Amino acid sequence: MDTVSGRSRKLCFGVFQLDLQTGDLTKRGVRIRLQGQPLSVLMMLLEHPGEMITRDELRQHLWGDGTIVDFDHGLSTTINKIRDRLGDSAENPRFIETIARRGYRFVAPVQELTPEEAASRTPSRVQTLAPAASLLKSLVGHRRRWIYGGVAAGVMAFLAAGLYWVWSAPRPPMAMRQITWSGHVFPGDMPMESFPGLATDGTRVYFDEVHDGRFVLAFSLPNDYETHLLATNSEIAGPTLIEISSNGTQLMVRNHLAPEVEQPLWIIATSGSSARRVPEVLAHDATWMPGGDSILYASGDELWIADEHGSRAKFASLSGRAFWLRWSPDGKQLRFTMINPRTRTPFLWEIGASGGKAHPLLPGWNPANGECCGSWAPDGKDYLFQATHDGQDNIWALPESGLRRWLVHRPFQVTNGPLSFSSPIVSGDPRHLLFIGTHSRSRLFRYDARSHQVIPYLPELTGATHVAFTQDGKKVAWISNNEGTLWSSLLDGSQRIQLTSVPIQIYLMTWSPDGTKLAFMGKEAGTPWKIYTVSEAGAGATMLLTENRSEADPTWSPDGRFIAFGRPTAYMAEDTADKAISVVDTKSGTIIDLPGSKGLFSPRWSPNGQYLAAITLDQRKLRICNMSNKQWTEVPTTSIDNPVWSSDSRSIYYHSFMERDLPIYKLDVQTHKQEKIFQLGDLQISDAADYSFQGVSPDGSPILSVHLWSADVYQIAWRHQ
Repeated sequence: MDTVSGRSRKLCFGVFQLDLQTGDLTKRGVRIRLQGQPLSVLMMLLEHPGEMITRDELRQHLWGDGTIVDFDHGLSTTINKIRDRLGDSAENPRFIETIARRGYRFVAPVQELTPEEAASRTPSRVQTLAPAASLLKSLVGHRRRWIYGGVAAGVMAFLAAGLYWVWSAPRPPMAMRQITWSGHVFPGDMPMESFPGLATDGTRVYFDEVHDGRFVLAFSLPNDYETHLLATNSEIAGPTLIEISSNGTQLMVRNHLAPEVEQPLWIIATSGSSARRVPEVLAHDATWMPGGDSILYASGDELWIADEHGSRAKFASLSGRAFWLRWSPDGKQLRFTMINPRTRTPFLWEIGASGGKAHPLLPGWNPANGECCGSWAPDGKDYLFQATHDGQDNIWALPESGLRRWLVHRPFQVTNGPLSFSSPIVSGDPRHLLFIGTHSRSRLFRYDARSHQVIPYLPELTGATHVAFTQDGKKVAWISNNEGTLWSSLLDGSQRIQLTSVPIQIYLMTWSPDGTKLAFMGKEAGTPWKIYTVSEAGAGATMLLTENRSEADPTWSPDGRFIAFGRPTAYMAEDTADKAISVVDTKSGTIIDLPGSKGLFSPRWSPNGQYLAAITLDQRKLRICNMSNKQWTEVPTTSIDNPVWSSDSRSIYYHSFMERDLPIYKLDVQTHKQEKIFQLGDLQISDAADYSFQGVSPDGSPILSVHLWSADVYQIAWRHQ
């Protein structure tokens, strides 16, 4: 079996753990019997998560060329045995997906555990009871008389047993039902402050969906398993759902595609027959006030109340932007998600109905990753939200009444993978918990302009995204989609080197002109985005600056001495200070702001050093600076993202992400002539949700990171625990 440095490798998926050396499969520490061919196939699938293993590859793996067997029956029996042990099904695959007539794919996230992590995941019932007994023991004073001590000890034992039962007694598994089957429900993009929308009127379930690369409103009816599109006003190019009115007749939406943080709000009938704009309001999120006669909206770091006539009143001042605003059923408390403006970590906060000062709901509970997007059960007995633990997004519940709240007012976990679960809401009678389940992955493709085909690119780099090439085109750096770490290799995938490790998450990187080091934009949980440099050998990343601000988009000067950078947009960082393009001397550490660059970000130095391109903060214009005289030229565009220079410095490629067909343009720097070289219709990949432009390959072909997420709405019957 497979080993690393002489020790066993252990893989974790959901509540299961598999030791690749011993073949032991466990569920929450309890061994599950799986041997022979089923075990061998499971190992093969786990070592290639997200990849299709063809039927022929499995036949070779199990029987080779010299054995004559009823292959179809034997393979089907093997897969069914695995699904039976994992509690999986072909109709609703949580782990193994059937690719019709082609093969199978393991769709759940897979994590390789260190020995310490593997040991920590072995359940210990004794350790669960010990903190409770220790806590209750402290309630008894040492100077009590023995009779009172005996009574107190009895009370302690009773309470300890009750606490142990509440926290440790196994709960019956909740049957999960899939509500939608399109696979293209929008799961949100937290780093970009893009929250998923999910609501129900008790009959229909409403959600955001990516349809042909565009954001649309959609709904599903009970038991029809179909997705129905909801017609919206043409002014709302990419509608995204915010909230549903208490009577279930109106939806509040905003425009997902607009780059501005604060945008108009729209009210749409659930029938889709009419839409109207909320007058005199620009906001990034909102909800109806209790009673439904006015709107509470979030703008900047403040909450405001507006009525239908346009009059406004300030409700509260906060320390960051608030999202996912939800009132308690009795209208006495407002809870919301607020993103820390410095660290970009989301946390749940609450405030009373009269406004005033807000305070964190779960201080210190999950400081590294925070929590998000909570909703009350209609009876107010539970508050459901999402949180990330051990790299997995799951649904958690905070009891608001009953024994569990009285004993320990702490959250308990509701779901446990294998998908990433988010955005919980609870419907009325019959009571159901609804949420979004997501399995996301990305693949690199190259667009061949001669054949007009999209071709898989660098298939050796499984799970790669955000690629960058050296100027000689011999080496490539990429970000691992699984862990967010930075890697490099030759173009054929050989000589791989891991350059960074968890917990630093990487967003963007660029090679130095001589190909000996990289500058990248990264962050650890609870910290702002910073620029680091790392050698091609991966000898430790070094932070470029120690300033207490976010930094983004590093780009090298042709001589490798200077690095220009900008500040992240308001979606990704603090937005209280002015933003401009800065240039740092890597030898002296001197920093200067580039003249005329106020209000610009995302700089890109041309390979010949003559120009520097940057984008306006609204992402609607491109500006090009002549570095010899520091004069800027403006190029109007519809929208622009990720500008990339051609190797000869004559052209700039960019992604116009707000146009309907999401095209990629090639701009002539001298004439400003623009040529459309790719659009969404050229993609022709059936399970693609959308794509992002990653630059150009050494031969000048556009490189695309195609997002192949599968996200749907799921449901479980909910009862107060």
